[in-house]
Amino acid sequence: MPVLKNKEEWAFLTGEERLDDWIRYHYGLDLVSVEPVGGVLKLETDQGFFVLKRVRMREKDRWEQIARLADFLSRQKGLSFTMPKPVPTKRKKISFDGYRYPYVLLPWLEGETPQLNKAEEWRQLSWEMASFHLATAGFETRRMPDPWNRIGKWGDWWLQVYKEMEIFHLAARWTSVPTELDEIWRKVSHYSLGLMKNLLKYSGKTELDRLSLETAKYGNISHGRWHRRNLLIQPDGNFAFIDWNEMVADVRAADLADWLLYAYGRTQSPEVIKTILSGYQEASELTNADYALIYARLLFPGQLVRHLRNVYLNDKKPGDFTVRLVHQAILTEQKKTNLLKCYAQLVRNHFHASIPEIDWIHKKEDPLPEGGDRFRENDNGWEEDSFFNDPYS
Repeated sequence: MPVLKNKEEWAFLTGEERLDDWIRYHYGLDLVSVEPVGGVLKLETDQGFFVLKRVRMREKDRWEQIARLADFLSRQKGLSFTMPKPVPTKRKKISFDGYRYPYVLLPWLEGETPQLNKAEEWRQLSWEMASFHLATAGFETRRMPDPWNRIGKWGDWWLQVYKEMEIFHLAARWTSVPTELDEIWRKVSHYSLGLMKNLLKYSGKTELDRLSLETAKYGNISHGRWHRRNLLIQPDGNFAFIDWNEMVADVRAADLADWLLYAYGRTQSPEVIKTILSGYQEASELTNADYALIYARLLFPGQLVRHLRNVYLNDKKPGDFTVRLVHQAILTEQKKTNLLKCYAQLVRNHFHASIPEIDWIHKKEDPLPEGGDRFRENDNGWEEDSFFNDPYS
């Protein structure tokens, strides 16, 4: 979209008729122009460029923790990456309430999005991830609210997800006017519930919560959305990590599993999986506990759960975009089988580590039940769009 330079255009875009007044009142900035960029608004002001990001429902407390982490990292010397720190209002608040939504203001960071078409890029970004995790090791997580503190609590979290999925299954089954999304969910709900049940058993038998507590000393914050559009190569060659609103207190295996899933989805290459794990360990060696946690996290249907929650818990109308996201999440689950086989083999043969495996996953050719094969990958099926829930998320 073009740069917008008058109040009427700003109001039409955001629904905030007094956007310039809010920015002036809370930050003492005079607004010059507004430009939609990648799900946020780039604001040009009399004092430079900033990012305006919508704060989602029940997310204000999380942004307080994000600001606390940014402050913690800013005091460390020699880091090769930047984390943007929320700009406080005149009253020292992290966010402010507009007419329609709450918002947070962040500094605008210049940089290029990595293309990820070379092995060296995957290696370097994996090294940077390890550096980030190590830098968070001393961060105090006990102040993190329970919903966002998952260290040593994977079992409880997954049990809650399983119960929610049972409710989603009943909602789709018993509705008198099923939507297209209800029909899609009905086809895969039994498999997804069975997967979660097996994952809960695996968690108990392998004592994942204990392993999680063991590995927290190597890093205790998970970015939550580690993919190319949230990584910037800055003009000085250092990296910036952006889009922190999925941040939780969790062990490094969480980010690594997401990164492996994303990488395999883009490339279908076992070599990239090896590159990522090797690159990460150039900065921080992984343990048997880490490998087991990554394996378990790869099994967890995280993208599918996120999109189902948006519809069935957050009452988001399941439009075409949401249906497409669920299609892509189901496709992700379908392709995980090969990734899990590849990962387990690499861990055994290349990294000489031992992890417990779930036999039926490695024997199964197609994890979707009958009817699931109608979902086909489109040209962008594995791109970052599958991570976004709405244009200003």
